[in-house]
Amino acid sequence: MSTQQTLVQRYLQDFRSYLGQLGEQDRSELCLEIESHIHEALSAGHPLADVLERLGPAKRLAKAYTAEIFLDAPAGQGPSLRQLTRAAGILAGTSLSSLILVPPLFVVGVGFLASGILAVVLALISFFVPSLVTVTDNIISKPAASALAVVLGVVIALVGWGALALLRRYLAFLTRTYRRTFAA
Repeated sequence: MSTQQTLVQRYLQDFRSYLGQLGEQDRSELCLEIESHIHEALSAGHPLADVLERLGPAKRLAKAYTAEIFLDAPAGQGPSLRQLTRAAGILAGTSLSSLILVPPLFVVGVGFLASGILAVVLALISFFVPSLVTVTDNIISKPAASALAVVLGVVIALVGWGALALLRRYLAFLTRTYRRTFAA
């Protein structure tokens, strides 16, 4: 068996393994379709590396076909009861945590980020245009007050940035969890 044939067989085996939730007939038909596509492209003179690159990773291709089959399935032949039960459990479990986590992380993230940026801008303005700011106490000089405001503004903005980063990670986790639920 040539190296090219080995690569094609390995790709098809990976593709078939990622179609695990489909019936045997669907898996066989899809594998034949992909194998036929590969051989037609090779017969047309396209290099195997280009053909496989255009198809994309076997896992992604299998998920796309699986999703299409579930979406095109007649009523009553969609996701299994097990998949729907898992999805409902995950949604119920994550809904409460989403209600608790998402709004505060968003408000803190956006609020602190905007406040921090505003503090830095105002501090820089007061540093370069000292006539706009009057300091009545002589405890700290105007330049020192401006520098302190810049530092505090940066810290506040970083706290906001961190809250938004946590929110992004949490939403990415939920997305991965939901995808796994419907793909498995």
